[in-house]
Amino acid sequence: MRTSDSMSTSSRGSFMTGALKTPIPTTIEVGSPRSTDKAHIHSLLTKFRPKTGRLAKDELKYVRKLHESIDRCDHQACHRVLRVDKVDPNATLKSGSLTPIHRALDQAEAAIASDNKIAASESIKIITELISAGADLTMRDSEGRTPLLRVAKGEMTDGLATLMIASGADVNDVDKQKNSALHYAAMSAALPEMGNTELVKILTEHGADHSIKNERGRTPLFKAVLFDHRERAGDLLELGSDLTTTDNHDRTPLYTAVIQGHAKMTQLLCSSGAFTDIKDKNNQTPLHYAISHGHNDIAETLLVAGADANLVSKGETPLCRATSKCNMQM
Repeated sequence: MRTSDSMSTSSRGSFMTGALKTPIPTTIEVGSPRSTDKAHIHSLLTKFRPKTGRLAKDELKYVRKLHESIDRCDHQACHRVLRVDKVDPNATLKSGSLTPIHRALDQAEAAIASDNKIAASESIKIITELISAGADLTMRDSEGRTPLLRVAKGEMTDGLATLMIASGADVNDVDKQKNSALHYAAMSAALPEMGNTELVKILTEHGADHSIKNERGRTPLFKAVLFDHRERAGDLLELGSDLTTTDNHDRTPLYTAVIQGHAKMTQLLCSSGAFTDIKDKNNQTPLHYAISHGHNDIAETLLVAGADANLVSKGETPLCRATSKCNMQM
């Protein structure tokens, strides 16, 4: 028998009306139940059973139909189960297993990864259908990710993220690694064909905090820099992301660009006012790392931006390090 929280509004209303007309007895005599007691209890259960009239085993059959339609990426079948059969959009096949929306997100991620556009489209329709039917957007997967976090991470459409936010999703939820939806939006490519080019702006317009740090002490800007997504980094800088914030190693986003060898990202950060001479826990500046990694073009960008070639780290300046490296190569 379905629980009351999965009833339709009309069923719930008729249930309450019936309950008011025929109150359930509030006391039960202590002792072994007699056959008449069992009959009375059975009659009460029958009388107050939800209008669907389905027993638990029947309900499981419909829940299984819902999950199977999701696995097949069959939007029409999913629609029928939710709208006609009135299955709870949050029903799982067993305790602790995937909720329907997380199962649908699994399918969407797999379809996008394999470039299966039809399956991806159907899965996104199913996710939309589940949200419309009342899917719980606070439920998390094994990594602690809510549906919104997964949409941001999976490079899904801006429209889907907007729908989740409008349906109550918290834009500042974080997963087990303390990454927010904005972290994942920053590390995903802005692709017109995926319809996700405005995700950073959508999240921040709805209150996403671009100063949130993950377990490594990194803000979303670090993620955009790490993955060399200049469009995302540009959006975050326009929104006021701090170029001086440091991670657990006392490194700013500029360090990330330099160490990764992202020349154009380094130019973007320097032109946006990044401080070039801050030292990390190793007492080194970005220029030290540029020279150590052989990123000569980046070293030149840093020098043009005002980096000090005479700052000492571990007994040597960047200039000394460059000379030493040159001699070794000779």
